Amino acid sequence: MIVENPPSAALPCDRALVGDWQSDDADLGAQDERRLRIDANCRAYLPANYTPREVDLGVFKAGGERYIGLKIADVSALIAGRKGTEEAGESAELKKYPHMVSLVRYRVDDRSLSIDVGDHNELSRVTHARDIRENAVGETPDFLTGKSAQIRKQLREHPELFERPGRGVVYRFQRVSPGAR
Repeated sequence: MIVENPPSAALPCDRALVGDWQSDDADLGAQDERRLRIDANCRAYLPANYTPREVDLGVFKAGGERYIGLKIADVSALIAGRKGTEEAGESAELKKYPHMVSLVRYRVDDRSLSIDVGDHNELSRVTHARDIRENAVGETPDFLTGKSAQIRKQLREHPELFERPGRGVVYRFQRVSPGAR
């Protein structure tokens, strides 16, 4: 879910995120791409057959929920490698909205990590309703806009962005013991 600004100031890395994680979700690709390692600085390492991918995770809190924010260039790198990073850097939208991040909600405990990317259809519905209300149809971006306080307010007013059972995409990971490979 894209937002113009993160919902809060960046927090220190959540210690519960640190470690090695494994998913059984076939949608994540080849078996080795289903692994994720997060270090104490909130740098995520995702192996891939062709080149390792590394991204910095921003940790944010809003309304009692915890979120990870990824820079748009990092999202592009995850999807398309180095070429994606270069294309994102040239994006006119990113130049207009330099603090824009892809926001995912996460929940973590000792054994599991779930990452909810949100429901894009709900985001489209919310932004379209905003555009109608502001008489700006087709003039604003298809993501949550505003300063951090406004983003927090929108997340609070629209829990359906992340809380529609059976909607959106949720990735689930299990903690891998340090000795396992």
